[in-house]
Amino acid sequence: MVRQVCIRLILLLLLLHGANFAAEAAERDFAPDQVKAVFLYNMTHFVTWPPNELGLSDRPFTFCVLGNRDIAAMLTIVLEGEKVVGRDPVVVSVAKNKAIPPCQLLFIDQSISEQEQAEILAQMQGHAVLVTGDREGFCEQGGGVFLGLQKNKISLSINKAAIEQQQLQVSSRLLQVAKVVSSRVAP
Repeated sequence: MVRQVCIRLILLLLLLHGANFAAEAAERDFAPDQVKAVFLYNMTHFVTWPPNELGLSDRPFTFCVLGNRDIAAMLTIVLEGEKVVGRDPVVVSVAKNKAIPPCQLLFIDQSISEQEQAEILAQMQGHAVLVTGDREGFCEQGGGVFLGLQKNKISLSINKAAIEQQQLQVSSRLLQVAKVVSSRVAP
């Protein structure tokens, strides 16, 4: 529990004070999957979903994790006892080559082929889903948020146009700590 709180604080500091401090802490104490799981949760505080897309208030907020059971398991631990957008969170681990269930946040692991990733991004177009991933070039391919490690530092890139096309609004505070990129292909 203490470690869980520390991870959340590190990522909050990342969003508020910049990547270097959080990256140094992540290098010393935490595995990349732990940092990514907490970041996925914290990101929900800086993105707004349209109320009509979330449905009734008793419906859960669903995180889908494609291709990485470790991140899904860690995210389940991070979300224990939390609310996301005023809702109970649910984590669904999706195996490769399986249909993606309805969700509000989708993480696509770098183990998913670039071709399959492109197909998934096309399927998600026009849906109120924050699509995140950790493959180099993710945002340039039309993804919303890239989260990765580069030279032992947390790297965050955001494709604001792709996120807005998903009917979502991203906070200016999140944009301040990220590299804002454009798609190479039409989102």
